[in-house]
Parts: sequence; C-alpha cells; structure tokens
Amino acid sequence: MKKTSLFLKPVGGLCNRMRAVDSSIALASELNKQLIVFWGRDRFVNCKFSDLFQQPKHFKVLEENQHYGKKALFPYLPGSRPSSLLRQSFYSFTKLALGIRSEILFEDLEDALLPLGDVAPPRITGMKDFEQKSYQHITPLLTRLKDEGSAFVCSAWRLHPEQNYKQNLVPVDRLNRKVTALTQGFGQTIGIHIRRTDHSQALQYSNLDKFKEAIDQELRQDKNATFFLATDCPRTESELKRKYKNRIITFEKTSYNRNSTQGIQDALVDLCCLSRTNKILGSYFSSFSQVASEITGIREETVY
Repeated sequence: MKKTSLFLKPVGGLCNRMRAVDSSIALASELNKQLIVFWGRDRFVNCKFSDLFQQPKHFKVLEENQHYGKKALFPYLPGSRPSSLLRQSFYSFTKLALGIRSEILFEDLEDALLPLGDVAPPRITGMKDFEQKSYQHITPLLTRLKDEGSAFVCSAWRLHPEQNYKQNLVPVDRLNRKVTALTQGFGQTIGIHIRRTDHSQALQYSNLDKFKEAIDQELRQDKNATFFLATDCPRTESELKRKYKNRIITFEKTSYNRNSTQGIQDALVDLCCLSRTNKILGSYFSSFSQVASEITGIREETVY
C-alpha cells in the first residue's frame, strides 16, 4: 500500500525551520507517512533549500517556485490561515490535488502554546526548557494527523523530541569547506552567540555586559581561552574584538541580510562553526543557540 504524505511548511528563521524539519522526520515515521518539506522563501529566509543543504535521504523537498519575484499559485500551502476568498480557493484546490485531509496551521500551534504564558526568566530558563514544556500542549494536536489521508503542518517549533541534525540536514560542500577551514584551528574554543536585531527576549535578557562578564569568567578559569563569536550585529562584533583582541575568532560575513541567499548561507556557516566549539554561551530564547548546541551535542549555557 502506497504511503500517504505529511507535508510540512517550516516557517520563521533558519533554525526555526531546521528544528521543524528535523523533528518532522521522526513524526512522519510514527504516522507512517512520507515527509515532504514545502520550502518557501520570505524576508526571514530568502534562500532555496538546495542552496543550503545537500539532497536529503529521509524526506523530499518541494521548493516553492517563484517567477520574477512572484510566487507560483500552485501548490499553495499557507503559513497562516488564508483570510481572503482567493487564497482560500487556492488552498482548497491544493488540498484536493495533494490529497490533504487533515491540517495543523501556524495559529493552531501558537494557540496551543498560549498556556505557557510570557517567556521570561526564571520561569522559563531558555529555549530548551520551553521546548520540553511545549510537548504536552503540542502532542494532543498531532492526533488529528493520524487520518488515513495526507496531512499538512505549518510549524516554527519542534514537533517531536527525537533529533538528528547531522544526518538529516547536511550543509552543501561549499559551505562545509568554509566551516572546516575556520574550525580546524579551534583548540579549547568556546562559542558565543549574541543575538540582536529583532529578537526582543535576547535584547532584554542577554545584554552585552552580561556576555562580557561571562567571557571574563571563562578567562579567569583559563587565561588561554579563545572564543568563536557568531552575531547578527557588526557593532557588537567590533566592540568585543577591541576589548578581547585576538581571543575573538569570527567568520567574515559577506552579508547580514536574511532577505538574501548570501546572508542565510553565512548564517549557516556561523551556526556550524558554533557547533564545533567546546560549549556555547548563548542568547536567551534563541533557536540559533539551541540548534548549534544540538547539532553536535555540546552544552549551551544561556547568558541572562
């Protein structure tokens, strides 16, 4: 009997998408469905899957087609629940064509997680803590996907605790070579991820002074310590390089713009370099800090 499909549209930033994809592989296996990832492009990740990762072994990828900057009308798998009659019609046609009989949209997951309340320490100690608490609210929703037909999920969250980033999401060779070239000189190197720009929790709870305190503490323990810094803020990078000089190692980025292929590729190189350090001093409630630590199973200490 031919397997039905689980269509996943991962949304949000790069690491939101990575953990949604990684977790859905195990979810699809439990549901006895074939995972098909519908990879869209938007201002948060304006980059093809194939520009980032090698062809996967355990799922298929359906790239969203674009023509002269306009998105193709089929297949239309939405992030949010379609509001206009036109979008509802396109979605209904897509569901019919793909045999989709059950769905979980972004708002469904968002509403399910409302009981967890506002994210703030010390009640929520970090992203991993939030994720572990989220399963009890997400799991009841997933029962609707057990329908005999194909199913559709739109998620920025991890949907299953099983993970295997190293096997499931392998960067393309060109990016892997950049990671290897930079990290082959790592010794007792500690990773630092400082998230800025539009991440309100990281800005509020993981300020730069707290990172400086954490770095100083590491240097008191090991005066020869070096640090690999990944940040989306050039000013932060410059300030730490001035203060700690040659102890700070960085990947020289071409772009910080997530609305570009180069910007997302540079972010993936940063992520993989972080994963090859000894541990990570991470930003509060950051999926980037979380995923970097989980790729290789190193410890992440959230700075707040």
